[in-house]
Amino acid sequence: MEALIDNPSGELKPGSYARASLPTNKSENVKLVPTRAVNYVFGSNKAYVVTAAQTIETRDVKLGDRFEQNVEILEGLQEGETVAVTQLNRLDTGVKVAVTTDTLDSTAKPAVKAD
Repeated sequence: MEALIDNPSGELKPGSYARASLPTNKSENVKLVPTRAVNYVFGSNKAYVVTAAQTIETRDVKLGDRFEQNVEILEGLQEGETVAVTQLNRLDTGVKVAVTTDTLDSTAKPAVKAD
């Protein structure tokens, strides 16, 4: 996008780049997970989905924008899936886990305990 901006003090130089947000009426569903739920392993980003059988399914995920302590997931996860946020270095496909709630954290986010 190209924009014409008043520059009376001459601080902006021709060809400069900037990041801008344009509000629209478009509503879009965005899948977000805590940044700590994504593990970078051997050149790819991984997330660990907790299945109904309380086992882990490792997924390659494609990341989008970052929002404070969350990251957008463009590919690799479905809406509503539970992802592990703790002990990621101990997880792999097929590992049995127990989902717990961290009572020390006031936001009570689910945590995973590897068996």
